[in-house]
Amino acid sequence: MPDITDIVAVVPAHNERALLPSCLTALDAAVAGVRVSVQVIVVLDSGGDDSAGSGADALVGIITPDGFDGWPPGTATTFARGYDARPGHQHVH
Repeated sequence: MPDITDIVAVVPAHNERALLPSCLTALDAAVAGVRVSVQVIVVLDSGGDDSAGSGADALVGIITPDGFDGWPPGTATTFARGYDARPGHQHVH
């Protein structure tokens, strides 16, 4: 098994303004304890609480596929049946 030389920690966030600072503080403390390069990236979806002011690296809206060519049969049906884009959804983008 090759040695791990780099780590990227991705933090998905939706309306997390109150919790994001303590999350990033905890990650900073964890990063300080390892001897490899660590990059922490905060990615927000289209929340409404100004979480971007808490250290976000990227802000995205709702992400939807532009087609299902090349995916296994039934993928489009499963996606359409299970995806809910309304506010309060439980999906991580």
